[in-house]
Amino acid sequence: MRRVILDTNIYEFILREIDAETLQKIASQKEILVYGNEIIRKELRNIPKQKIGLLGKRLIKLRSALLGLYDLLTQNHIYNLTPVMHSLAEKYYIAYRSAGGSISRNDIINDLLIVSFASIKKLDIVVSEDARSMLSDAAKHAYSVVNKIENLRSPNFIGFDLFVNEIRRYAS
Repeated sequence: MRRVILDTNIYEFILREIDAETLQKIASQKEILVYGNEIIRKELRNIPKQKIGLLGKRLIKLRSALLGLYDLLTQNHIYNLTPVMHSLAEKYYIAYRSAGGSISRNDIINDLLIVSFASIKKLDIVVSEDARSMLSDAAKHAYSVVNKIENLRSPNFIGFDLFVNEIRRYAS
């Protein structure tokens, strides 16, 4: 069983690349468990209601489709952030800035909260394509240093392509 959390940007990739039948298989099996939290849901809800996306040859309301996908994949694995997770994210930010990271706290804190959630919940994988912030060298250094001090295991970070390969392997 692989316990994963998807960065918000991954949901749109999944919507465009994975067919509905495969998504249903993933949601119903126990090989890949997708976790969610209020940060990711809030970011999805911040998509304008009327924003349109192209899915195949159909136009869809993107916000509604992404929230439905989030609910399908996370099901009974949605958790609130705790004060300990917020504290850990603040420690990541301090270490990130010390390692030369230049993104402001407001612009990176959600990424740090997602990783703190994954670390505290002992998730195996964080799936993201956000090389500029969440997956930057300074951020990865911060996770490693702080998690070592806090006696936490850092999750593995993979991109969408590797995640799709895992999905297809388990769904076949």
